[in-house]
Amino acid sequence: MYAIEEQARQMNSDDRLALRQQHTVPVLDELERWLNEQKDELLPKSPLAVAVNYALNHWPALRRFSDDGDLAIDNNVAERAIRPLAIGRKNYLFAGNDGSGTTAATLYSLIASARRHELDPFAYLRSPPATPRTEPSICPSTARCQQRRSPNAYVGMACFPRCSTVVPVEWLYACA
Repeated sequence: MYAIEEQARQMNSDDRLALRQQHTVPVLDELERWLNEQKDELLPKSPLAVAVNYALNHWPALRRFSDDGDLAIDNNVAERAIRPLAIGRKNYLFAGNDGSGTTAATLYSLIASARRHELDPFAYLRSPPATPRTEPSICPSTARCQQRRSPNAYVGMACFPRCSTVVPVEWLYACA
């Protein structure tokens, strides 16, 4: 089925749906038939029977992509996107103390901000500005910042170059 999806990747959704109907649906029908045969022959509590029953219980969700050309065959893109968050969440349990957890959260926020602005996170963190900008008049996004914050909010704040996000000055030195 993934070989068929590889062919379908460059197609529009209507052509992808037609290709799936022609090639993928027969494979899914055969797989469902085979799973039903295996279910009757396996011991009910065996690990393979549990897996077969799981697949059959979720069969409509498994086949859903074959009825819509806009759906992907799997959710690997979403899984890859949330993996760093899941790993980080587990690592935060072992930060050592509250300060370490705060520093880790700050660094993850800076890395996410760098990625959002299509910057290299390593270079972004290795070369912070030589002099933090603390005056709103030199902030590249002053108008936007002032819409979100009062003028007094700039005390103790700095703007990163190439970034419209205002961050606390301490963050600059936490990762230096």
